[in-house]
Parts: sequence; C-alpha cells; structure tokens
Amino acid sequence: MATAHQLADRPHRDAVKQAWAGERAPALRATRNRLTVAAGSAQLRLGTDRHWYPYRKESGTWWPAGPADRDPAAALATALDVEPS
Repeated sequence: MATAHQLADRPHRDAVKQAWAGERAPALRATRNRLTVAAGSAQLRLGTDRHWYPYRKESGTWWPAGPADRDPAAALATALDVEPS
C-alpha cells in the first residue's frame, strides 16, 4: 500500500496542473500528506479515506476551506476559491 506521502507526490501534482489547462497551475510543494501552494495561501491534506481536504491560511493559521474531494484539483480550486479550467 502506498504511503500518504507517495500519494501526495507527483501524480496528484500532475492532476492539478492538467486541471488548470491554458492557465499556469499554482506551484505545489509536497510534504508528508500535504500539497501546499508555494505562495502558502492554500493547502490540501490527504485523509486516510483518500479524500483531499482543502485548507486556507488566515492570520497564520490553517482553516478548513470546504468539503473534501477525491479530485485534488477540485479540492484546490475550493481552497483557492477559483474554478479550474
């Protein structure tokens, strides 16, 4: 079975990039079970249920930003409050 870190790495970052077709996808950094936007404003956390949980950083604290999603691009769009292409 893959670890959370392995699941949060390359394949999911690639899925996010593909969802932003025609636009520049946000740069992501993978750490453990998290994908964090390089600017540090949004983060996805991979749960044990293999759903991605969106978070936003507000006043230095990470807060849930919406419902979990199996699609990392959809969860990131929620965290960033945007619609992917």
